[in-house]
Amino acid sequence: MSRTALFLASLAMVSGCDLELVTETGRPTLYGEVVSALSDAANPPRDVVLAKRGWARVRSPGELASALADGGERPVVVYAYAKWFLCGQQLETDALLDAEVQSKLEGYSLVMVDVTDPSADERAVQELLGRRCITVFADGSAAADAMRRDGALPEAASMTLDACDATLRAKFLALLE
Repeated sequence: MSRTALFLASLAMVSGCDLELVTETGRPTLYGEVVSALSDAANPPRDVVLAKRGWARVRSPGELASALADGGERPVVVYAYAKWFLCGQQLETDALLDAEVQSKLEGYSLVMVDVTDPSADERAVQELLGRRCITVFADGSAAADAMRRDGALPEAASMTLDACDATLRAKFLALLE
């Protein structure tokens, strides 16, 4: 049992709190609220974790074009993720948050879009990306110009995540070559 669980169990016993997470009516108990708050603190949202590592979130085609242009002639990595997409979670754990990968990404502009429950603008970005989970544009300015001119993203190195496997990190690193 973890220290946190022991602490919570002790707190519950001292306060006379029931160890149930919810009441019979479905409302969270005090213990349930504490567990939820600790869980949220221990597992921050994915976009928060990625933002701390330099990923900028875009929410519309206009923001995507700006983010691409802001990259200048540097390469830009665009990552489309969804909270329910387990392969994306594995990609983040195995590749995007890996120290070696992070060092390779230092020369890149990093952009993310959350398509978990997309707004109309986020759906428009998703339509531009298609099924691609990761897209690497060699030149951000050129990609932005093409997007503004053609209303579509230019061809670029990309990967879809059709299956979760141990090769995600290697596949991602190969995109950066």
